[in-house]
Amino acid sequence: MQVEECAFRPEILSAFSPEVRKNMEDFAKAISHAEGVLRGYHQHTDAAFKASPKEPFEDIKINARQIFTLSWAKCILFSKSIVDSVNNRNILSAFQAIRGYVELVATLRYTVNKMEPIIHKAADYGTISVEDARTIAGHMDILLHGGRFNWKTYFEEGVSAMIDRKKLKRTKEEKAKFETKALRIGTCINDWGLESPAAEFIYDYLCELVHPNKGSNMILLVQRDSGVVFDINEMSEMGIELFERVFPYAASMCMGEMGRTQPFFAALGVEEAQAAVLH
Repeated sequence: MQVEECAFRPEILSAFSPEVRKNMEDFAKAISHAEGVLRGYHQHTDAAFKASPKEPFEDIKINARQIFTLSWAKCILFSKSIVDSVNNRNILSAFQAIRGYVELVATLRYTVNKMEPIIHKAADYGTISVEDARTIAGHMDILLHGGRFNWKTYFEEGVSAMIDRKKLKRTKEEKAKFETKALRIGTCINDWGLESPAAEFIYDYLCELVHPNKGSNMILLVQRDSGVVFDINEMSEMGIELFERVFPYAASMCMGEMGRTQPFFAALGVEEAQAAVLH
């Protein structure tokens, strides 16, 4: 399958400063590279969904392959959405896509950080216990299947059952029984902030520009003959300014973490590497 080129339109780029313009051009080029990685992986590796095996080592391999492809797929779609939104002069949607990209990367790095000590211990000892293998598979399973929305109940019992359960006051034990495990984005962002305080600031900045707050209001201000108004069909100077202040840093931060976390999942998905490290 041919990889389609993705690029910011020249007339759109001209509205930004030369420094940010270069960041935007490099970002668009990286999308094509990422899509090539995903296509190549699917061509050479079986990442299809299968029934969950009883053997945890096999579960690790399957989960790792699925996370690798899922991560790149979301990364590509968020990135393309950023480019398309800016090209369509929709800065509001661009900020939403950037925030989604940050949240994706935050959950990936949090999961890797949880698994790394176990993997390093296994490498040091040359073996791994079944319990540790199940822990690793469990962390990846939450990344793949976790969520506060109970899809099983929704598909099997419908909306009314979901509403009824929402109304019930349950103990923590009952909630644990009926709710699926989920990664909390706040926890993942806070963890990232321990290593890079800028990550927390960037996420707060993006939330302000997405939620119905003053920030998201400001990016819709445009100059008309009658004065400054809220309107569409063109990018406001304020929107461009706020984009320039966050995009280069958010993009660099996310792309850097993708480069760090994805080889981890790729390695766990390789049969030979898994045999050497985990058995």
